[in-house]
Amino acid sequence: MSLVNIMANEEKDNQERISGRERREMALQKKQASQMRRLRLGAMIVIGLIALIVVVGLVVEFLVVPNQAVAQIGNESVTLREWQNVVRFQRAQLINSIEEQLEQFVDEEAPDQEQAREDALRFVQQFSGQQINILSFGYDQLGEIVLDQMVDDALVRQAAAERGISVSDEEIEAAIGEQYSFYNGDSPTPFPTATQEPEPTPSLTPVSFGEETTEESEVVEPLITPTPGPTSTPFPSPTPAPGPTSTPFPSPTPVSREYFEEQFSEDMTAIEDTGGDPAIFRQ
Repeated sequence: MSLVNIMANEEKDNQERISGRERREMALQKKQASQMRRLRLGAMIVIGLIALIVVVGLVVEFLVVPNQAVAQIGNESVTLREWQNVVRFQRAQLINSIEEQLEQFVDEEAPDQEQAREDALRFVQQFSGQQINILSFGYDQLGEIVLDQMVDDALVRQAAAERGISVSDEEIEAAIGEQYSFYNGDSPTPFPTATQEPEPTPSLTPVSFGEETTEESEVVEPLITPTPGPTSTPFPSPTPAPGPTSTPFPSPTPVSREYFEEQFSEDMTAIEDTGGDPAIFRQ
C-alpha cells in the first residue's frame, strides 16, 4: 500500500470521527434546547398562574368585598366601603374634637407650659373619657354605632321619599352654617319670650268632718255662754319693694361669611388629614 493511500485512509477516518463528534454535539445541543424550552414554558405557566391569583385577589379585595352589603334596609343597602368611610370620618371627628378641647384648656399664660398641658390633658381625660376609650379600645363599638346611625338615616330617607320630602342645596348650606353660628351675615332668630301665666290666689277652704248621727246621740248644750271680745284690728299687708331689674343678655355678633368659610375649611382639612372624607360631612 502506498503512502498516498495510507494518508487518504487516515484522513477519511479523521473525518468520520469528526462527523460523529459533531453529530453527538448537535444532538446534545438539541436536547438542551428542548429542555430549556420546556423550562421556559413551565416558568411562564407558573408566573401566569401567580399573576392570575394576584389579579383575582385584587379584584376580590378592592371590588367584590367593598361592595358587599353589611346591612339591607328595604331596597337600599349599606356597603362595606360606605360603612368603612363613615367610620373613618367619625373617628377623625372624635380625634379633632378632643384635640380642640385640649388646646382650649391649655393655659397659654402659665409659666410651665408642660405642666399646663398635662393639667389640660387630665381635664380632657376626665370629661371625654368615653370618647377616648372608644378611640383606643372600642373600634368595634364605634363601628356598631355608625352602622346603627346609617340604618336610621336610610329609614329617614325612605320615609321622606314616600312623603315627597326633599332637601335642597340651599337648605344644606344653611344647616351647615347654623353649626358655625353663621346665618348669612345676620344674627340668629331669637327664641320667643315665654308669656308669664297668672298665678292663682291661694284661699283657705274649710274642711268639714262628717258627723255620725244615731238615735241614741244626745245634743250637748254649752254650760257657759261665750262673751264676745274686742274686735281685732287687721295688720296692714306689707307692700313689696321693687327688686333690681335683670340686665338683658347682649345680642350676639353676626358671624361673617369670611370667618365661617375659614373655620369650615380648617375643620375639613383637619378631618382629611386624620383620614376622613370631608364629603361625608355634607351627606
